[in-house]
Amino acid sequence: MITVKIVLDAFDSIKNGKIIVVISHDLETITNSDNIYVLKDQQIIEEGTHEQLIDQPSLYKNYLTINNN
Repeated sequence: MITVKIVLDAFDSIKNGKIIVVISHDLETITNSDNIYVLKDQQIIEEGTHEQLIDQPSLYKNYLTINNN
């Protein structure tokens, strides 16, 4: 069975100087990303690090709240 930890470890092992694009509904897999882009209606509506996006009212923060409940 593939777990989130296996996926995150794989990202860490191959990312050295590379750009990796991850599309995920599981926000746990992207919290350590250098940049996070939130899409809505085919438009980028938010951009930043995990910390930047949770420090302000945002759709990303709302999704985290829903996923953690």
